[in-house]
Amino acid sequence: MGHEPTTPPIAVTQPTKVLFPRDGITKRDVVDYYVGIADRLLPHLAGRPLTLERYPDGIDREGWIQRNAPDWFPPIIGRLEVPKVGGRTRYPVITDLAGLVYLVNLATITFHVPPVVADDLTHPDVLVFDLDGPEDAGPEPVRRAAALVRDHLEGLGIPSYVKTTGSAGYHVHVFVVPELPTEAFAATAKALADELVAAHPDELTSALRKRDRGDRVFVDWLRNRFPATAVAPWSLRARPGAPIAAPIRWEDLPSVAPRDRTLRDVAALAAEPDPWQGRRPISLVPQARRLGILEP
Repeated sequence: MGHEPTTPPIAVTQPTKVLFPRDGITKRDVVDYYVGIADRLLPHLAGRPLTLERYPDGIDREGWIQRNAPDWFPPIIGRLEVPKVGGRTRYPVITDLAGLVYLVNLATITFHVPPVVADDLTHPDVLVFDLDGPEDAGPEPVRRAAALVRDHLEGLGIPSYVKTTGSAGYHVHVFVVPELPTEAFAATAKALADELVAAHPDELTSALRKRDRGDRVFVDWLRNRFPATAVAPWSLRARPGAPIAAPIRWEDLPSVAPRDRTLRDVAALAAEPDPWQGRRPISLVPQARRLGILEP
């Protein structure tokens, strides 16, 4: 990936419109970021039902979450119809750079993805632990929690990968072979989270209510069942400074805070190897059996 963004395959409308007012970041800047990082981002977006976070009037004005692809979306945007109570949701699905730029040109700042692909909604292929720290505690509690998750998984022979969220915490990812059905997969994620909490009860918690967490970090395993989502790796966040949900190397965890990577860093990031390069999916079936989710 080079330092200079390539020409977008879709015309950019109102390129000088400011989307991050405090930073002077325009729509063209946002498009250029996504084009420049597309070869790393698209493997995490392509073929998945997307949830879009759009801010046509900039992040200081009200935006909205969009899950439905309207009829006027062009053919480069696929659709996945999923039943819901009282109707259906038609999720947008993209496969290439043109689809990505089309959605960004609509002032999509943030992309959220489920743990499944559109072609198989019942067998997740990525496990995510979202580490949510106490308010105003700074990055140290969630940084420590991320290291505890890594060490626990490593002890089980499970390779994991970490990213900043561009918000207050970190996400720990495990790429898996899509073989466990949804309920067994989610139960395995919960059981692994429960093991972590049991091993570190003074630092970690599984309490859903914030008032029950105290100064402990919440190990959120609930993003592991469609239609739940997590912010996509390399996605921008709609916050001042244009922070990125950025994959990082584990060895960089002590020095990289959750909002440290920003849109302005794209050239430097492009010059470095992908921190998640060489990631490989593993089977969670042995863990599901060990934890009693599946029969031995």
